[in-house]
Amino acid sequence: MVRPKGIPDAEVLAEARRCFLRYGPGVSTETIAAGLSLSQPALFKRFGTKKALMMSALRPPPTPAWVVALDDGPDERSITEQLSGIVQRAGAYFEEVAPAMAILRASGISREEMLESYDVAPPVAAKAGLMAWLERARQRGLIRDVGLEATASMIMGGLLFHVFMSRLTGVAQVGPISPSYAEELADLLALGLNPEPAR
Repeated sequence: MVRPKGIPDAEVLAEARRCFLRYGPGVSTETIAAGLSLSQPALFKRFGTKKALMMSALRPPPTPAWVVALDDGPDERSITEQLSGIVQRAGAYFEEVAPAMAILRASGISREEMLESYDVAPPVAAKAGLMAWLERARQRGLIRDVGLEATASMIMGGLLFHVFMSRLTGVAQVGPISPSYAEELADLLALGLNPEPAR
């Protein structure tokens, strides 16, 4: 049975994303349309081209949700607990974004094309949001006076390298960023950021 014509764009993009991630950039628009019980012309009427559909389905939002959540902190919890939460949310985001970016690049879409619709590239926005959170933590005495850019880069680097290694090697032990990995990384970060000097 054909679905109503009023299928929300979000549903269309979710199905397109699923198909691109499962089958790669060569998946046909007929396959995507069939998964929605739409005709291929109806799909093109909405998005114009397969490339436009792919870009809409796979590009990350301008400001990732985990970065938006940083605006609510830091709070009264221990710095280790807060960093662990940030690491888990950011890690889940990077695990979701990495394969999407790989599909876009495999399709021949350049980095410039991927970034042209953003005022600020999402990784830059993410780093700025993390630096702002760290600055607020410093002002509240939760962390010592450290280089904010280096600290934010280290946090993001620890996550991105984990995701990269998992995708590159396929080693089971690497796997997704688990709560235990997040806690271990947060422990190390908190030790280095501790405002009290080590004795």
